[in-house]
Amino acid sequence: SVAPAFDFKGDVFASKNFSEGKKQIYIFYVNIANKIISGENGNEIYDEVYYHPASVAMVHGVADNIEHPFLVKLIVGSFILVGGDNWLMWRLPIILFAVLAVGLTYLIARRFLSARLSLVAVGLLSLSTIFMFVGSASILDMPSLAFGFAGVLFALKGRYGFSGLLFGLS
Repeated sequence: SVAPAFDFKGDVFASKNFSEGKKQIYIFYVNIANKIISGENGNEIYDEVYYHPASVAMVHGVADNIEHPFLVKLIVGSFILVGGDNWLMWRLPIILFAVLAVGLTYLIARRFLSARLSLVAVGLLSLSTIFMFVGSASILDMPSLAFGFAGVLFALKGRYGFSGLLFGLS
């Protein structure tokens, strides 16, 4: 007999004691740890050079970098006001939106796939180099993605008004 290409029997998630909720929590914490560990220790990377000062200016009432959406800059600036102007506060809201996007990916996939295949989809997304970078740097893309995924989920549930609002926020 030939073994199947994806044999989950030896997988930790295949254990009968590892419930569905525990799987989601495990992926949630692994994703957060991965995002925080991948930080650059205080150096602005990529477009953080523009968005970090613009976020600080935004919460102080100064319109800076106005060609880009203001909502994410306002959220990041609020975190900086509360937690201080340091690399973790620049990136923490983006990390939280990345974790939200992972959870929403699971929920969207569950509408079409089994729990196991939905976890595979989440695992593949979480291991994507681009997703890890965009989800750990203080740039504007990840919150837009999370709001967009939330819009898709609510559209799939038939809640079109709320879905439209979320798409507008994205």
